[in-house]
Amino acid sequence: MVAELTRGYALLPGVITSATTSFLTARFILKGSSVYTLKLERRGLHVKTGHPVILETIPVGEIMTTKPVFVYKWNTLKYVEELVAETGHDCFPVVDEQMNVLGIVGIKDFLNLSHRIKALPIERFLRKEYGVGYLNETAQDAFEKLMKHDQNLLPIIESPENKRLIGVVTKRDIYKAYYRALKEMYIEE
Repeated sequence: MVAELTRGYALLPGVITSATTSFLTARFILKGSSVYTLKLERRGLHVKTGHPVILETIPVGEIMTTKPVFVYKWNTLKYVEELVAETGHDCFPVVDEQMNVLGIVGIKDFLNLSHRIKALPIERFLRKEYGVGYLNETAQDAFEKLMKHDQNLLPIIESPENKRLIGVVTKRDIYKAYYRALKEMYIEE
């Protein structure tokens, strides 16, 4: 606006400097508060800003599927392909005889492979890095792990020492929980 009002750019460096100074002053002295939130804070109400906190209030145990579809390490990729067609899921946890999670396998892992290769056991194609979740975590933690590892499904295990599969959480589970929580918070029927 200053450039339009003065019909030139001569005052722009001063405007940028003053805007930056006022922003930093407000950020450090007022600790992120604004003119709008100061009055509320004086009344004892604190407004949290930043990323949405809704997912941090939802425990993983509330949204996970407790009887997930899984595959054993000796199953073939052909079997997984048939399971995808049957269930509509695109990703599955891979377990051993004791139900310990060894990895995940998804449709992306075998989409363009030949029939001979699809006859081999899954354990030969497991991803080296994959994310797992724990029962004491939140939906926010699960979502961050799904994004970090580029997964559609997060196996939930008992503990880092005991990798026994107790459930799974998908991105869809998290989205549904998020919208359900939003509806409960803000929409009156």
